[in-house]
Amino acid sequence: MMAAAYRAGAWGARISGAGCCCCCLFAIAPPEKRAEVFAALEAVGCEALDMHIVRDGIRVEISEVQPA
Repeated sequence: MMAAAYRAGAWGARISGAGCCCCCLFAIAPPEKRAEVFAALEAVGCEALDMHIVRDGIRVEISEVQPA
């Protein structure tokens, strides 16, 4: 996962495991590489979730996602 993100243009990546065979990859990339990083991660079996860094604390926005 990390190699795919870096090859696609991510500046950095970190894997965070929750145990029990789940893990989560956080990647940061320049805006112009976002779509490429998403596509690269999805190509290796990841589900990409959109996140943004904000300066005013944590903000959670939930939108309905249609099942594939």
